[in-house]
Amino acid sequence: MKKRHLSIAMLASAVFLALPMTASAQILMSGNDEKILWDDAGKTIFSPPGKDTISFIDIGNPRTRRS
Repeated sequence: MKKRHLSIAMLASAVFLALPMTASAQILMSGNDEKILWDDAGKTIFSPPGKDTISFIDIGNPRTRRS
């Protein structure tokens, strides 16, 4: 399962980097794996798969950021 997620992330990164860009852009890519959590005692809690996310955030011009 880990290999599958790693393969998907690598494929998404490769596709994103291979896209032709006519203008310069600054994009932040963030992947969040929400299957492993820890309780207050530090014990590992494993959640079912399906709640992972990936975000592409444009950080090119911070002055136009919305509040």
